Amino acid sequence: MSTRQEEATWTTLETFDVEVSSPSNRLYRNGRQQVEVTVKLRARNEDGRIVPLSEEQKRSVRLIDYNSGEVLPDIPASGTVATGWGTTSVRNEYEFFPGARDGMPGQIGPAEGYTFVVRYVQTVDAAPKRIGAQVRRDAQTVFKTNADNVQKSIEAVPERLPSFDERATSVEHGWESQRVVGDENDWDLRTVDYYFCGLSINGNRVKLREFTVRPASMFQWESTNPASEIFSFTGFGTPGSSMAQYNVPAAFSDRRHNPISMPSDGRGIVVLIRSNGIAQSSAGNVHKGACDVDARDEFGTDHPLRVSFKSSSNRNELVLTRR
Repeated sequence: MSTRQEEATWTTLETFDVEVSSPSNRLYRNGRQQVEVTVKLRARNEDGRIVPLSEEQKRSVRLIDYNSGEVLPDIPASGTVATGWGTTSVRNEYEFFPGARDGMPGQIGPAEGYTFVVRYVQTVDAAPKRIGAQVRRDAQTVFKTNADNVQKSIEAVPERLPSFDERATSVEHGWESQRVVGDENDWDLRTVDYYFCGLSINGNRVKLREFTVRPASMFQWESTNPASEIFSFTGFGTPGSSMAQYNVPAAFSDRRHNPISMPSDGRGIVVLIRSNGIAQSSAGNVHKGACDVDARDEFGTDHPLRVSFKSSSNRNELVLTRR
């Protein structure tokens, strides 16, 4: 008998378990963070002999809604779930929800005849969901760990996947400035400050993965007088980057500050530059309002923020607010 024929002859799933294999069964409902789910199977034929699943059978394993038996939809090509729940076989770049679970699945060697299939779930739903699995033995037969399928004695009750904000009761965005060019107490020209933007949840620091300022630069002159030549403007640096980004006319190119002398892993940076010698009336098309900040943390959660000068009469300090 060929191996292909032999693999197709199993009749019983002795083991068909669905287990959470990431550090926690919790996940933020941001559509990006994942819970890792391991499906563990061991099949036997009519003679009671362990029979390995074929590659086609392993590829057929899908996660399902345990209660309804419906297959969870695949994650969109964007990698982000926009509605409901989704599943994928691809591990993305975002960290799992912190935690340590007792009784996590151990590594069982091939000699013991187990097959492991790893999938990931993501959601934007607030309610927990019970997750099951299904496997297709052949064109006619599908096995499910499903509440309506108890006669096969293979149902599994997976861990519940709670919602976004149950523990995240306190979210704070840090905003710390440091003088990098000029005297510490000098508010005059040619000084540069870095404003570091960080994040903490319940007092624990969380890294930012993305930090984009739109537009990249904003300007403010010392006064509203069109002849005023004393001004401040900004740029920004993404987490860990050593180069700042700007959106300024050519006349301001030599006023930009680069490279970033203090890149910060996990924090974005807004660069505040004070300068003079270019009249407001000849500045050209520059942005004079606040800038939107799109930040995303290591768990995949977006943080919409806004950066602006402290007031219309204070070009020497920046403030960060939520939008």
